[in-house]
Amino acid sequence: MVKTSKSSLARAIEKIYNIPPKPLDVKRILVLSDLHLLHKRVPTWHLVNVTKTLIIKCGNTLDAIYIAGDAFEDSRQLRQTDSQEAMGFLTWLLYYCKANGIALRIVEGTPSHDHGQSKIIEELNESIGADALYLDGIGIFYDSAIQATVGWVQDEYKDRIAANTEAEMAELMATRGLEKVDFFFMHGCFTFQLPVESPRSFNESFWIPRTRLGIYIGHDHREKINDLIRVTGSVDRLSHGEEEDKGMTLVDFTPTLARNYFLVNTEACPQCSVAASLDHEAQYAKCLAALEYIDTHVSSAIGRFKVEYYRDSPIEEHINRWKREYPFHIEGVRINTDEEEKALEAVFSTETIADERIGPDNVEAVMLNGLEGQQYDLEIVSDIIRSIA
Repeated sequence: MVKTSKSSLARAIEKIYNIPPKPLDVKRILVLSDLHLLHKRVPTWHLVNVTKTLIIKCGNTLDAIYIAGDAFEDSRQLRQTDSQEAMGFLTWLLYYCKANGIALRIVEGTPSHDHGQSKIIEELNESIGADALYLDGIGIFYDSAIQATVGWVQDEYKDRIAANTEAEMAELMATRGLEKVDFFFMHGCFTFQLPVESPRSFNESFWIPRTRLGIYIGHDHREKINDLIRVTGSVDRLSHGEEEDKGMTLVDFTPTLARNYFLVNTEACPQCSVAASLDHEAQYAKCLAALEYIDTHVSSAIGRFKVEYYRDSPIEEHINRWKREYPFHIEGVRINTDEEEKALEAVFSTETIADERIGPDNVEAVMLNGLEGQQYDLEIVSDIIRSIA
């Protein structure tokens, strides 16, 4: 694996909220990924609107739009409103690209999400005539719209073994006499993105030396950067724990140099979560701050708030009240304390339980008998057993 300094791993690109002037003799690409149309929690109408807003901001300065996989989250019947909105967006996008002289390229993403659905642009485009390509599998082509050589890789290609995909890409490049391509647009993960090694992860030491200007990869919803690799992140906040900015990547480039900007989606779905705490006053204060943030957000109507709490916490009563007071989604999740988790672990690891016939009348006695000789809080353990028995 390519050894990368901490400074390059942490290096951030410039965040922008408006589009800078396009310099002369420069090509411009808008790169996005993980749009996840038909998402189960964040509505498609919202994803469509914020994506349109960011694309329209770019006006006629773009030479191409690259979607690096997972345009779709799921597969649904066209009779559903979400599906109709998704098809309407792709039709709009094709017309917009044609009217503004923008090429559109969509890379197939993860099979469990995209399901090959992005291929529909080929059918939609027959009556529109935009410069549009659907890119599945892996391949290399000269993109005349941006005057650059482009390689692409979909997620989970063939046997899902990254080394085999890399060997095939090396052969493709050798066949064309290429030592480098200008750009790679991919879907999946590199080794630096994951805490453990996986045969499915792409190896930086293969791809970076074969790239002249940049590698843009989707799948990981949180943006990252490593040398020439730009993990684009999702366009919007699709789950809790992603409270950072979301958006798209704007790329200005010449034959020898590329500059990346992070175009921020200021309307991204506000999603906040507050962890359980034994300090109820501190947790309550955090909850109030999160509620105010969502309630005053431009996209508050689709906001999501999740609160974890321990047994007998006063927060549970507040959650029920907040659900009545606020229009957005609020969820309370009761979790066990460390003491309760240890008690459960002790209960379910006891071998004597397996030797007795357990029924509704004796389940508590059998489990407590299995804890003989161990220290525990009888009331807590009994409550846990009754709640799951």
